[in-house]
Amino acid sequence: MVKTQKAIAAVGLALVLGVGAVGCSGGQTATSSATASGSSAAASAQSASAEATSSSAAASSEAASNSAASVAAEQVAYVGNGAYVSVDWLKSNIDNVVVVDARSAEDFASTHIPGAVNITWQGTSAVTDKAPGDAGWAALNDPADIAKVAAAAGIDGKKTVVVYTDVKGGWGEDGRVMWTLREAGIEDVKILDGGWRKWVGSKGATEDGSVANAAAEADATPAFEVKDADPIEQVDEAFVKEHLEDATIVDTRMEAEYEGQMVMMEPRMGRIPGAVSVPNVSLFNTDSTLKSDDEIDKIFTDAGLTDKDALIITYCTGGVRGANVAELLADRGFTNVKVYTCGFAEWAGDKDAKVEAEAEVPKDDEAK
Repeated sequence: MVKTQKAIAAVGLALVLGVGAVGCSGGQTATSSATASGSSAAASAQSASAEATSSSAAASSEAASNSAASVAAEQVAYVGNGAYVSVDWLKSNIDNVVVVDARSAEDFASTHIPGAVNITWQGTSAVTDKAPGDAGWAALNDPADIAKVAAAAGIDGKKTVVVYTDVKGGWGEDGRVMWTLREAGIEDVKILDGGWRKWVGSKGATEDGSVANAAAEADATPAFEVKDADPIEQVDEAFVKEHLEDATIVDTRMEAEYEGQMVMMEPRMGRIPGAVSVPNVSLFNTDSTLKSDDEIDKIFTDAGLTDKDALIITYCTGGVRGANVAELLADRGFTNVKVYTCGFAEWAGDKDAKVEAEAEVPKDDEAK
């Protein structure tokens, strides 16, 4: 069982790491002609009037149709309580937003939404000089450094930013990047409901990575104020230990990880003592879109998350799935949500930290 799950975890690791005139003569003829002419003019006038009436009616009908379409667009614009936008909304507004692809650089280069820029969670986190299990691995970089990455991607703080990932094939990178950008001062950030798969399934346009990325030539000096624009705070191991008794600790990893039957990159298997399980994957439908409000509320309620003002700390391996669930909690009205960014990778690396459902990580040769 552990061998199979270790193999699955290896796949998971790869996912993590990384719109003319007529003449006439004679009196009678002239009279008849004049009469005919008058009748013709009257007919023309009547025809013109009818045409004008028809055009006016058509215009009114079109205006009403456009108005209805506008209302419909507004109604489908946001999903949940505002943190998510629909594929239809993005198609209608793509020229007025900054689209951020939060998938890997390899996936981005292969194909992406036209005009998108690539920002990965690894590119804004402490992962280059640390390894899973080390203290501080996967923590957010300094806000000023994150702001430079955002500025280099063409984000100026004026346009809405829409982030997407491969929801089912990823780890909630869209939520992590949304949180990261907000932590650096970008307030208007949304997530594309259904992500990459929903976009492609809805016949959204795509382009490959050979298209020049404007971000590479952008001025890296932020045009926005660098500040914390997200109510969700990053916390460390010491904070979690201090609040083990008075906070609800939420494990957002897969159930097998929570039960100590599967490992990603952690030195030990298991979970933080007292943690409840709310797997990030449980909040999405099979087409990668968010489940309904009622379904999400039930998942949270079943996990004991009912007090909207209580302290909640989410975690996963390295704060990706944890950040995504934290943003969903905040979207549902929870006001005191924190993310233990370094997560179980750091916790399990601390030999003095207690672990529930602890199990020994199998040796590489045993997992083959």
